Amino acid sequence: VGGCFQLRFDAEDESAVLWLWGFCTRIWLFRTPRLVFGDRAIFVRRSVFEAMGGFREWPLLEDVDFAMRLGALGGRRGFAFLP
Repeated sequence: VGGCFQLRFDAEDESAVLWLWGFCTRIWLFRTPRLVFGDRAIFVRRSVFEAMGGFREWPLLEDVDFAMRLGALGGRRGFAFLP
């Protein structure tokens, strides 16, 4: 149905905090739409986006809400995490 890209930081080799965050977003245990923010480039087919009503008019975290609704619509296999 849709998905997002995984996070990678150029400075992961230099920063333990960035390395840990990057690691946690790449392992299967943490691959959940609850941790998907707009900076991960969420993608979805236009027909699905329109059927879902698009982004809600929220002042904050509308991307997380959208990713969670997208994940619920497509199930575990319907939300892809691309490298």
